[in-house]
Amino acid sequence: MKSQRRLFVGGVSALMLVGTFAVAPSAVASDAAVSLAASPDGPPPEFVAAETVTRQETLTAAYEAAVAETDPSTFAGGWIDHANNTVVVAVTRPGDAPEQAAGATVREKVVTRSAADLKAVQDKVDAIAARHEAGAGSWYVDSQANVVKVEVEAGGSSPEFLAAVRALGDGVRLSEVPAGPAAIGREINSADEVQASNGIKCSHGFRVKTFDGKWVLLTAGHCIGNAQGKTWIHNGVLMGTSGDWRFDASGDWGIIRYDYNSRQHPEPWVNRYGPSTVQIKGMGRVPGPGSHICKSGRSTKTTCGEVLQHDVSVNYGSPKRVVKHLISTDLCGDSGDSGGPVYNFVTPAPGVVRALGMSVAASRSGVCTLFFQPLDRALAASGTYWADN
Repeated sequence: MKSQRRLFVGGVSALMLVGTFAVAPSAVASDAAVSLAASPDGPPPEFVAAETVTRQETLTAAYEAAVAETDPSTFAGGWIDHANNTVVVAVTRPGDAPEQAAGATVREKVVTRSAADLKAVQDKVDAIAARHEAGAGSWYVDSQANVVKVEVEAGGSSPEFLAAVRALGDGVRLSEVPAGPAAIGREINSADEVQASNGIKCSHGFRVKTFDGKWVLLTAGHCIGNAQGKTWIHNGVLMGTSGDWRFDASGDWGIIRYDYNSRQHPEPWVNRYGPSTVQIKGMGRVPGPGSHICKSGRSTKTTCGEVLQHDVSVNYGSPKRVVKHLISTDLCGDSGDSGGPVYNFVTPAPGVVRALGMSVAASRSGVCTLFFQPLDRALAASGTYWADN
């Protein structure tokens, strides 16, 4: 039994920037994600079975190798196809994708637009959103559809924004949806949590170190931004004070400067809101689309699913705030999960996990879609590094 004094990684968040609609037709909640929304004791057995974990690691290595071996000028994206145990690589010229990579089969898909072409279109949407009111929404490269998808809340975008996006041509797929991103709630809930002296509550994501060797706590940037100059407590005990933070185009991350006089000691364990915890061992880059991942949070407990897209731009709505380079998933999330850890399993049950990022926004449309801030980008921007001990 772990000490009750431990501040578990991934405590409660009552300030959750949630409310980003489904980012793609494929962003329907998986059976695993739906069942886990009501199951507090962690991921389904198939997510932590030895065979599944080994296959996930093999396919992730194959995905990275296949991308590296494909001609960058014709590369158009890639993803993991668990159902067929393959990696798919899209290219604009037949024969450019390898047939095998790192011991796994690679399936080639020939498309019209390269990744560079699609990134240029996404950059143009970013520029249009800087000039005209986009409203709450998101836009990203959908490699499988070979287009840039732009989804905005109906009635929230200016006519100029909509017209300019449509003028980009058939490389863009524009949709108006019922609900876009929004900041929802600052409710008071009891569970593992960090609370600012002005009442703001958010999850503790991960403990990381500064380059002068001090532990700090990493969470969502909008949490710290709403508690500048404030102290933070856990279970009534002082934890630290608000530190550096970003909530802009560069990312959504923030730091709580840990008070070494505190009786609470942050340790590398994820609170899965059930009878067991799971150890974090190391951090990594977010794996390719189709990869298995999980997250933990107070509201929706532990949910698991798949990576949908990388490099997503999200407009959080009011106040207008476009954050770039987020990851979209089909995980379930809700108000109270913000700042909590996103991770994947690297050993079978009882499991050791790898840190990947922090939850920052989720769907309010009834479809499980969660966005998270990649940990590697947050570490690079914040001047911190990962340390297991």
